[in-house]
Amino acid sequence: MNALPVGHVYIDHCYRCGGSFFDWGETAVALGPNADPANWPPEAVARPPHISRLSCPAGHGPMWSHLLQHEDRQVEIDTCGHCYGLWLDRNEGPALQAITGVAKEANARPGAKHGTVGIVAVYLLQLVTTIPIEAYNPVRRKPVLVHGLVALLTLIFIGQLVMMGSGNEAALLNLYFVSQSFEQGHIYNALTYAFFHGSIAHLLGNLYFLWIFGDNVEDALGRKKFTVLYLVTAVIAGLSHWLGNLGSLQPMVGASGAIAGLMGAYFVLFPRVKVWVVFLFIPFKLRAIYYLLVWVGMQFLMLLDKDNHVAWLAHVGGFVGGVGMAYLLRPAKPTLPPVHAR
Repeated sequence: MNALPVGHVYIDHCYRCGGSFFDWGETAVALGPNADPANWPPEAVARPPHISRLSCPAGHGPMWSHLLQHEDRQVEIDTCGHCYGLWLDRNEGPALQAITGVAKEANARPGAKHGTVGIVAVYLLQLVTTIPIEAYNPVRRKPVLVHGLVALLTLIFIGQLVMMGSGNEAALLNLYFVSQSFEQGHIYNALTYAFFHGSIAHLLGNLYFLWIFGDNVEDALGRKKFTVLYLVTAVIAGLSHWLGNLGSLQPMVGASGAIAGLMGAYFVLFPRVKVWVVFLFIPFKLRAIYYLLVWVGMQFLMLLDKDNHVAWLAHVGGFVGGVGMAYLLRPAKPTLPPVHAR
């Protein structure tokens, strides 16, 4: 074997098989601290270690085999129980970095990047607002449409305030969804209502859920399909509200029906992603699909509150529409390469 300098350490590398041997402490320098066995997150360890068929290059006898896994990716790593050296076959280094790095980030408390202060601040925010926070679900492409929607909805709300302040509320009412007006032929209201909001709290709540769930849906479906899903579920949400409020004169506004459609799509596209929630002062993680099911159930509980003016039928209709649209629009899953035993 030949020793190759990497950073401030020399790595023993075999040109014949492409494998490399890292002495104790060298893995952290060459591949980053997450790759060091001392820092492997417990969640990444798929099974207890067992005796490997490989022997330690330093002459300490059989090594220990560790299987690390995160979702669909896995790698088998051999370590020496005597010298704590680590052997990596060809191309196992990037896999080790990816699995340990993702597993650690996925299990970190929200706000951990900013230390204890960040964790406490995010905890208090969740305690007060009950909002969920994704554990780990990065996007591959910048969510241009989601960013654009955030800006558009904000600008429209500012325009709303200006028009209301100038006494033009009647003009706005023509753009809100009113069941009786819809029945009289104002069918465009089944879409335009979704770009207006009733208050700053209403707007901020919708923008948060749009930001959390929308970016991944846009990334998974692409911009064209995302646009179709958003607009179609907005209409479905409006029609769902109409069916439960025939002849009503009560106006309905808000993007929550369309955003519920994005949540329904997220339910289909990302069944294994987890979110952090705070319940009864206790922070914990659960799969997003369970959180979304609880959210849907809460919409039906609003039936018990006669003084509640939330358009729960629009939420449920949008969510169900999003589930159906996601099954129609989702891309075919790529075939994963088989995992070969070593």
